[in-house]
Amino acid sequence: MGRLREYISSLFPLFILWACLLLPAAVGDETAAPYQSPLKRHNGFSSSFQDFRSSHFHGGVDFRTFQRTGLPVVAITDGHVVTLRMVRRGSGRGIYLRHQDGNISLYFHLERFAPGLEEILKQWQQRKRTRYVGNIDLSPPVPVRAGELLGYSGETGSGFPHLHLEIRDSAGARLNPFPLVRAGFKDDKPPQMHTLILRTRADGVVNGAIGEIRVPLRREQGDFVPAHPIIIMGGVDAVSGGRDISDSGRPVAPARVRAWLDERKVFELRFSRFTWADNNQLGFVYDMHDSTAGNFFFNLFSQPGFSLEQTGLGLSRALAECRPGSHRVLVEWQDQFGNACLGRIPVEIRPRPELSFRLIGRGEKRLLVEISALNAPGADRVDLVALDDSGLEISTLPLKPVQQLPLQLQIAEPQAAKVLEVRFLCGNTVYAVRRMSVAAASPPLLDDIDPGAWIAGDSILIHLREPALGEKSVAMRVAVADSNWKPPAAVLDGLVFTFAGSEVDAVSSAPDHLFLLQCARMENGSPRSLIQKTLRVIRLVPGEETRFQWNDFSARFAAGSVREPRLLLAEKRFFPAPFPCLSSQVELRPGHFAFLDQVDYTITCRVPNPRQAALFRWDDIRGKWHYVSTRFDRLNHRYTTRVRVSGTYALLRDNRPPRISFSRSSQSSLPLITITDEGTGLDDLSLQVRVNQQVMDAEYDPDRHRVIFFNPPQLQPGTHQIRVECRDRAWNHTERIWSWKNTAGGGKNG
Repeated sequence: MGRLREYISSLFPLFILWACLLLPAAVGDETAAPYQSPLKRHNGFSSSFQDFRSSHFHGGVDFRTFQRTGLPVVAITDGHVVTLRMVRRGSGRGIYLRHQDGNISLYFHLERFAPGLEEILKQWQQRKRTRYVGNIDLSPPVPVRAGELLGYSGETGSGFPHLHLEIRDSAGARLNPFPLVRAGFKDDKPPQMHTLILRTRADGVVNGAIGEIRVPLRREQGDFVPAHPIIIMGGVDAVSGGRDISDSGRPVAPARVRAWLDERKVFELRFSRFTWADNNQLGFVYDMHDSTAGNFFFNLFSQPGFSLEQTGLGLSRALAECRPGSHRVLVEWQDQFGNACLGRIPVEIRPRPELSFRLIGRGEKRLLVEISALNAPGADRVDLVALDDSGLEISTLPLKPVQQLPLQLQIAEPQAAKVLEVRFLCGNTVYAVRRMSVAAASPPLLDDIDPGAWIAGDSILIHLREPALGEKSVAMRVAVADSNWKPPAAVLDGLVFTFAGSEVDAVSSAPDHLFLLQCARMENGSPRSLIQKTLRVIRLVPGEETRFQWNDFSARFAAGSVREPRLLLAEKRFFPAPFPCLSSQVELRPGHFAFLDQVDYTITCRVPNPRQAALFRWDDIRGKWHYVSTRFDRLNHRYTTRVRVSGTYALLRDNRPPRISFSRSSQSSLPLITITDEGTGLDDLSLQVRVNQQVMDAEYDPDRHRVIFFNPPQLQPGTHQIRVECRDRAWNHTERIWSWKNTAGGGKNG
């Protein structure tokens, strides 16, 4: 009988893992969960497992405490307290409890420990002469029973009052607490989708356009459907955007995201466990450019190194393998309680149409056109359209997709036409175009056209946003000997040149990563009116370290930063800044691309006051600069930051000191002190508060932007004075003194 019990005990960790893998089945039945709640009162949750954070996944679940502190926190099962933790930021005050099944539960942001554990902490604080002693490994560990008091909830570390519960297995992987803890959570609100982002690859076109196409979703018969038809030619990457509101009214990450193509599951993210190393895949799970704490955008494509995705296929690859025709994409978000929403997304896959046509003459207010080849399978109709010099339609002639060829047509020309455009339509949506210049005069000079660049994987796309240019009116080539002129492809708003393979291989060895292009206006098949465009393109190769330098900006990409070849485009930007800009503003695109391994951006600059300089990143969504953690090499005058996602960075001079303000407090005889800073943020270790010349035990709470007192003095009635000094991370110092009269009935502003 004893051996049988030992055998069953040995299988218990496997049962825990099995429960995590069967997440949707387990969450609906809390009686199957092995652990009790850490709180006696069920207050709901404000953050879920694997929520998006700017640099990592959320490792547990945050229990709400209704902005209160001091709620009893108990052990969720039998075990031994092995570690106490006391740090200024992050997790704050915490407890590590090792269970008999080998798992460890962590309780963070506590206000204080249970009496026996609190005494151990005080002994270490006295020994180290600091409040924040870090981790304390207990020897021997302290045994506790399920439901025994561990401490009291608080708001130490980061965030407002709440309890963070985390469960790790014996290997250190974070486990989803929802199917493991009987916490009485309730949530009947399903997630909601609001956006589908389609990013075209090198050969991709969506509804006749390239780049990033945002498709709004609307609710229809309970599901979410696109606001307009989606017609795809070539490769695209799909991103699903939406939000899920918990029972507490806070946005949280769903528990599972899946996608099907024609009833075949092609993508699945199941948030059951992750290791700390999996945080490098944050940019694979979430779109790093658009995701925020309130809106989540999930990449629905699998990538080399993306081990958190279950199918190994991805929606992008599945779409690329589709035959032309009508198809149905289903995207499902499911929360921790089985509530789900469904996106029904019909797509039309179309091949590129074939067309050969030419202008054979001009008559009295009409153009004579010959079509010698026309193959447009799947097109509902084909329109021949004449455009004037401003790109407006002059006249339209509908064509049948299948006609006897060659075919000669006459299209009205009530005024001088500049371009003939053949449009291929599915329904009322144009999904492909072909253009031919028919202007009597020469095409416009290219000096008036600014070519834009788009990076798609390991290809470069040059976009001429001029819809009144014919495909044979311009050509482009790489500015090296013996290169061939390249014809463009037409899209709705212009022409696109694609460079890939050997055409971009030279970037790896080119001086300063220069990619020099020549664009020419063509006349009778010969280039005229030549212009040049210079790009700085970084080629990243798996397994190779790459370095890039441009004036005062440099970047180092570790050998493991990518798992497949990638290109990044470097450009100068000129965004307005609230502080003096000391360097170039360098943008590396695409801005949504994330790195797997370490990438450092460095700006080298001699600054009269080096401590005032810091690196900032431009936020496209909010339209403002954000300080990023900056390392300063005084010897070489270098400012460096670790980068997880590409974007725009610059060195700014933070020359504004923090602002200190006082207000009356109804809960204390001391005033309420608020400190804000627009730049690098407050260096909270610099804070010093004196009341009547006596130094107070006080700290800065960055979440509330307020000063907290640990042992506030009991002030007698009379006039008192408080003096506050602090500085920000840029060492801008500020000081303010405030006097007030304290009466027996309460405080009064002085």
